[in-house]
Amino acid sequence: MENYIIGDIIRIRNYCSSNSTRVKKEINLFKIVDFAEECFTLDYYKIKAHYEDIEPVPINKIDDKEIYYDPVVAGSFILPGDPAPVIRKDYSYYLDHFQRCRFKNNSYYELIRNNNLKYVHEVQHYLLDTFKHDNLRIKDF
Repeated sequence: MENYIIGDIIRIRNYCSSNSTRVKKEINLFKIVDFAEECFTLDYYKIKAHYEDIEPVPINKIDDKEIYYDPVVAGSFILPGDPAPVIRKDYSYYLDHFQRCRFKNNSYYELIRNNNLKYVHEVQHYLLDTFKHDNLRIKDF
């Protein structure tokens, strides 16, 4: 039995995309926004799902391909009259982005691999425990 928390990215078993109200209907990725006993509330119009109807998302660049890393970017110090810098989001696959992020002489990617994490929610828990945030987002545009 998986230990899910609010904010975890999961998928729905036997997902029917024709019932989806999303822009990209085929995406079977959701964030848990609330839960009570055996019923979870998922983002995107507060979908209700029972525990047996959800499953973890494997890390395989197929099922999790629509997930990206959106780190907090510190604001720039600019003087009056200076142009504001343009900061663009990087919507690349999160593990590719992790290869460019470093912590104590290791890339985030190496940290994930060294801890034998197999599911996206495990990555989220690791990031929360290590950095106090996970910043993983679902591309839905």
